[in-house]
Amino acid sequence: MLRSVQLIVVCLFSVKYSEACNGYTVTLDQIKTCTADSVARPVGITSSLDKDCNIVMNGCLEMTKPVKYSKGKYVASKPPLPEMSGDIDLCDLMENGGPVPQIDEMVTILNVPKKCPMEAKKYCISPKKNKISISAFKKKLAMGAGTTTVKLDVGHDTGRSCVEFKFSLNKPRTG
Repeated sequence: MLRSVQLIVVCLFSVKYSEACNGYTVTLDQIKTCTADSVARPVGITSSLDKDCNIVMNGCLEMTKPVKYSKGKYVASKPPLPEMSGDIDLCDLMENGGPVPQIDEMVTILNVPKKCPMEAKKYCISPKKNKISISAFKKKLAMGAGTTTVKLDVGHDTGRSCVEFKFSLNKPRTG
């Protein structure tokens, strides 16, 4: 279940609008911080999904304060399915990788350190290396069709980060 949520987080953080992978349309309806003093802030995150099922990303993650640890909770909901929730240690994911390779690719693309601590600065995506392949999940996209919301609420030694994502995955009907 954590593997699915982590993949959803990669997709949510990444996708702005596209129609390419297996005919699906992905729209990032909302990405926002849910606390005014969030330590981590997405800045200008945009992307598209190309015909080869790559998420092509642009934008930055701004860390407003240095961070030594980053542990918290996630909640993902996609009605009518039951809500999924659990604990997440982002420093551990950065250092040891996640159960899906797309997590490691996200860390690389965002140019964040491979382990904590993280400096207070803006970590931006390199335009030369800004793709994450989700082709391994191409045949499973139908399971994610609909609107999904994910909330990450993470505590740090220097404060708290809270980010909410809402996206829609649809396949237009033909004929």
